[in-house]
Amino acid sequence: MLSYLRTTFTDTDADDISQEEYVERSITYHGKRAVVENQNYQIDRLWKQNYILVNVIAEGYDQKRFYEHLVKQKSKSEIS
Repeated sequence: MLSYLRTTFTDTDADDISQEEYVERSITYHGKRAVVENQNYQIDRLWKQNYILVNVIAEGYDQKRFYEHLVKQKSKSEIS
């Protein structure tokens, strides 16, 4: 009904309305996709963080020294 009123009393035509619907569906789709990707990234980070924490402690390493070594190695690989 609203579409009928818009096309009758304004300069909007059916193509404009279908374009608006397409844009809304695209925004919804890509928004959902971005949220899922962000959640998966955060879950992966938490898993890695927990894995490192558990295994570093289990092996008896000092966490601070382990992270310092990890940062050094990572910065070396980023420079190369």
